[in-house]
Amino acid sequence: METRQTNLGAIDVRTYLKAIHPSLALVLLLTLGCLNASAIRVPAQTRQAAPDYSPLIADLKIKIPQLMALRHTPGLAIAFVDGDKLIWAEGFGFTDDSKKSKVTADTIFSLQSISKTYTASAFLIAASKGKLKLDEPVRKYWPGFSMKSRFGSDEASKITFRHLLSHWAGIPVEAPLGNNFDDCACTFEDHIKSLADSWLIAPVGDRYSYSNPGVDLAGYVLALRERKPFAQFMKEILFDPLGMKASTFDQQEALKSASFAQGHMAERELPDTYIPNIPSGGMYSNVTDMARFLSFQLAGARVAGKRLISAKLVKEMATIQFPAPGQVAGYGLGLAIQPWYGATFLSHAGSGYGYSTQQYWMPEYQIGVVVLTNAQSGSLSSDIADRVMLKMIEAKKGSVPPNQFLAFADKPAVTLEPNLLRRFEGTYKSRFNLVTFEFAEGNLFYVSGNTRTKLNGQSPTEFTTQNRRFVFRVNAEGKPTGVMILNPFQTEFLPFNDSPNDPPGANKSEWQTYSGDYEALLYGNPVATKVYLKNGYLYVDWQGGLKLTEYQTGLFFTTEGESVGFEGNRLLLGNRRFEKKR
Repeated sequence: METRQTNLGAIDVRTYLKAIHPSLALVLLLTLGCLNASAIRVPAQTRQAAPDYSPLIADLKIKIPQLMALRHTPGLAIAFVDGDKLIWAEGFGFTDDSKKSKVTADTIFSLQSISKTYTASAFLIAASKGKLKLDEPVRKYWPGFSMKSRFGSDEASKITFRHLLSHWAGIPVEAPLGNNFDDCACTFEDHIKSLADSWLIAPVGDRYSYSNPGVDLAGYVLALRERKPFAQFMKEILFDPLGMKASTFDQQEALKSASFAQGHMAERELPDTYIPNIPSGGMYSNVTDMARFLSFQLAGARVAGKRLISAKLVKEMATIQFPAPGQVAGYGLGLAIQPWYGATFLSHAGSGYGYSTQQYWMPEYQIGVVVLTNAQSGSLSSDIADRVMLKMIEAKKGSVPPNQFLAFADKPAVTLEPNLLRRFEGTYKSRFNLVTFEFAEGNLFYVSGNTRTKLNGQSPTEFTTQNRRFVFRVNAEGKPTGVMILNPFQTEFLPFNDSPNDPPGANKSEWQTYSGDYEALLYGNPVATKVYLKNGYLYVDWQGGLKLTEYQTGLFFTTEGESVGFEGNRLLLGNRRFEKKR
């Protein structure tokens, strides 16, 4: 279940504040969140003629089938809106490998993590009605909620709904039961209650860390508060008011649809699989319904003139939560936020169980797009959605403004002693892999993939390039615990993993029994990992090679705080079950 927050496929540059509107002041106010786009009324004499989207539609009708064939995507549906107008909705390809049923604008897809945006919207509707508040603790409505913690005897009591919906609660990305690597027939309640057997990865409010069960927990408590199943709650509070008749969080209801797109992974059709993480990834819908939601959001959370979410909470949803100084891109409440071509770009992506999905909207320009595919691999959904948004801006404004980076290197560089630079050498854990910092030629370099970038010192712990700021966290001994990286389209904290200067580890003899090859199944496809010893430390070959720290016999933690447990021939890696092969 993915969130799309950083890379927009074919478009690799982002701008911040660029005048493209007749009134720069309006653009600045909108971008800073001081005005709601729905409150702007352009004088009649300055209104532009209705944009012509027909060339874009004609181009997409040609390009989409070609790209689907190239990317081995069986089916795709797309819709885009301009304000309250549905401009286009259409399907391409087939729902399954039999090729008997064509995808249409009414075909039902699994949305995966886009579900989080709808769950957050429903929470804010409930909050607008006074049913609960963002900063209330979860324990107020579920006194029995608990999780294991290394950071305090009752750390879980601090978790609020704001923490859950913004991924700041310190809850891991997967729950013990009902995760993406778990095909057990557990119920939604089993899934949520299994969190009691899981460890927090960080203190509550310490850092952003994407979590499926965190949003699931928010949805579970909502349903608990309303004393009704979550799917029913969502239907009554959001889908019915918006006229989203085909949308549901009830999988069995979705599977009964006249047209249902089967998920595919590695060009293989996947069987129907129950998704226990319902609020975070269990929504089903079609592009026609989702277009209604986009128009609802573009209208400032109004439908038929009636406001469902208060103006204050509409703004909160599209505001970066717990921002770092200078941060302009990040995560709000159930959606990603970034500046893009002079306006605010709001989005969420979904990926899993054989689907890849995208949903974008820009309030200032009053445009939005949704692209759904039934193939998990590749970036087709994002590439098409990016192109649509770019061409819609061009159609509405006559041209697309030039890109302009935020300048982070706004101070003269300072010279730092080599020992202050060498301490930052090593690998750091990003969300999906490792990046490296190297000391060479008297300078600190940032290495990601094949790119090596020299950093300019601003202070003993702060460095910049033209478009990035790196702020290192250090402990009482001055050693790094992680680094915050800010740029115009992403902010991420990377925990420290290891260093070439690490002293040899304990190299305990019992660790040898943990070493070996392990395998898990992800939607029926094998996924391998390896546990091994290096420099006297135990490592797991996961997302680049993570160094493990022993907490107690048989229980370790990765650098980012995920638990790693060994039980006989079983490896529990961040609640993912692997079996030892040799």
